[in-house]
Amino acid sequence: MTVITIEKSICLESKFLDKNFKHHLLTKLQQLLFSNCSKDYGHIIKVLNITEIVNHEIDRANCSNIFTVKFEVEILKPDVGTIMSGNVCMVYKDGIFIEVLKGRQKMLIPKLYLKDYIFDENILCYTKGEKSIKEEDFISAKVTACQYNNNTFSCFGYIMSFDDV
Repeated sequence: MTVITIEKSICLESKFLDKNFKHHLLTKLQQLLFSNCSKDYGHIIKVLNITEIVNHEIDRANCSNIFTVKFEVEILKPDVGTIMSGNVCMVYKDGIFIEVLKGRQKMLIPKLYLKDYIFDENILCYTKGEKSIKEEDFISAKVTACQYNNNTFSCFGYIMSFDDV
């Protein structure tokens, strides 16, 4: 995961303009960005804190309070070369899928990168010597290709290492 700073304008209702307004701004940001995925930032995992309130204006049309804030977020942005870890969620003859961050991101490890492994169709498992890869195993993989489409990333990769295998 990576921590970055984002600047964004958000609207806060007047009833939240009390001594805890910074907490209310943080809560509003967390609600707005929960499970958000964008091409620029990737998956926003967690809003950590507000680092600066850049501006506060009152909208002339509806008297809304518009705050421009800078805040830190923890993100997962899949790029070529990124190493991601997760549980194997599907095993097929043509490859395996790993699930990163409880399903927020999946990555396909195609058969091409499993050529040193033997696929066992009966138990849906890849084996190499005494090591095996099956559903629920925790592995790390490096992204070899990635594309953003429909608010999510499609990722391909190869196995870096695996624990408990």
